[in-house]
Amino acid sequence: MGDDCRSRRRIPAEAVARRRLSSNSLHLTHTPTIKTLAYLACFASAAALAFAQQNTNANDSVPPITPADEAAIRALSKAYEQACNEKAWAKAAAIFADDSIFLPPHSPKIVGRLAAEAFLRGFPPFKDLWIEPLEIHGRGDLAYVRGRYAFVGLPPNQPEQRDTGKYAEIWRKQPNGAWKLDRDIFNSDHPISVPPSQGTGVPNIAGTYKLVSRKLPDGRMIYPPAITGLYSITSTTINFNIVETQSDGKVSSGSSISTYRLTEKEFVPTRQFSMMTEDGKVTLLDRSSKAESRPAIVRGSRIEFTPPAWNATNASPLHVFDGNTLVATAAGEFIDTWEKVDDSAATSGTEAVVAAVKAAVEKHWAAINGNDTATVDRQHTLGISIFLADIEPRMRLNSPAWLGLLQRWQGAKANWMPREIEVQPLSATVAAASFYVDGSVRCPDGSVDSRPRRVTEIWVNDNGTWKEAHHHDSVYSANPKPAAAQ
Repeated sequence: MGDDCRSRRRIPAEAVARRRLSSNSLHLTHTPTIKTLAYLACFASAAALAFAQQNTNANDSVPPITPADEAAIRALSKAYEQACNEKAWAKAAAIFADDSIFLPPHSPKIVGRLAAEAFLRGFPPFKDLWIEPLEIHGRGDLAYVRGRYAFVGLPPNQPEQRDTGKYAEIWRKQPNGAWKLDRDIFNSDHPISVPPSQGTGVPNIAGTYKLVSRKLPDGRMIYPPAITGLYSITSTTINFNIVETQSDGKVSSGSSISTYRLTEKEFVPTRQFSMMTEDGKVTLLDRSSKAESRPAIVRGSRIEFTPPAWNATNASPLHVFDGNTLVATAAGEFIDTWEKVDDSAATSGTEAVVAAVKAAVEKHWAAINGNDTATVDRQHTLGISIFLADIEPRMRLNSPAWLGLLQRWQGAKANWMPREIEVQPLSATVAAASFYVDGSVRCPDGSVDSRPRRVTEIWVNDNGTWKEAHHHDSVYSANPKPAAAQ
């Protein structure tokens, strides 16, 4: 290391930076007994600081960094160490530049501050992170830092495990004078002998996840009901639904159903159906049933993969499942945090909930076909929200849009037939129902709508009676049935 340090003092600062980023001299290694700790080591790298050499031959017109600059970087390192130990991930990730590149071992490169935050959130338990910058040098708006780290990993059902290592990073001063971490690479002091996923098996990702927050690149947070989502995963099937109200009042939604296969190295979904809507109008419809393979990485209890994109304009987010949490990161767009729904209270009564909600759905649509508005209304909660295809994007009970719709449909003859009803209990009192509806409605003005629909509904148990709290339907075929079939 000493000879390497001396050789780097003889080349310009920018070349040092480029050489550091491309060098293969930093081998990412760890011991067989601390496999998990090698992954935890990214906590240390993301704050602490890196190897660099003073450029004695640099252009004299570019002054070296000042003692104040060095003090600022040391302070940021210490603040990061504290934030990681407090599990304050947003605060810890604040040291990264928006376009930073983070290179942890056994992982694709992590681009951007939001992606770095998501990566940090996904790591297993640890304590006592310690960071020490050993050298800080640089010129102008670049600083090169070498340091070392240590921490104690807390792998489940195993003794505490210690790791030590070193890191090399480049910091860049921003126009406002603040220093931000621009490039980061680290490695453990210990050799590796076991591949990261060997013998760990595939973590169980099955369950129902609800969206709890969305973080935007500017730091703003969005919470339900402005954005709501439900991710239901069985051992073979994924059902995804999300609805977002934009700041301008426009409502967008997305729904997808896929079968899938998951191994330690591969995620292979076969999308059966996917649709996106914007203000009630379908902007994407895909029923291609095409299987696509994506690499998967297992790290103990954690697994990560990136599903195929829905279309060419919407990037697919990196999915990181760890225990009861799913973090989905679309670089430069958002970080979505999902939490698994605790349905333990409903486990014993799952079959009863499924049967009751399915019966309520069938009763509801029979009442619609029979123009039994009293029964239809009794099966709605007072705060029901409704999204109908090609109609006012969002309605509530007794709103002007709702009353106008009823007036238009007064005397209409409906013949809707729900099929393939799937009910997913979320708790003892909340369930999601998804199904298709075929048939038609003939309005008094003579118009007929016979386009098949895909429907998602949320039902709640109100003092023993199942009621519809949310309704979302989208047309999944633009071709109406022939008049003879109506």
